[in-house]
Amino acid sequence: MAKFQQDIPNRVTVYHDDIDQEKALKNAMLPEKPRYFNGSPTYEASSIDEFKTKLSQIGMSLDV
Repeated sequence: MAKFQQDIPNRVTVYHDDIDQEKALKNAMLPEKPRYFNGSPTYEASSIDEFKTKLSQIGMSLDV
């Protein structure tokens, strides 16, 4: 399960409790490489909803 939070403007932080899920997301989001905030990956998006839309466009879903 993953938790989404917008800790940084224009970035969404994804808090994972499963390392395999984190790796799968990282690979699915290529060529964008995540930046890290407090040890958790952050991805470019202006809102959590925009990030969820990005995920659905690449065919990925994270249980929240």
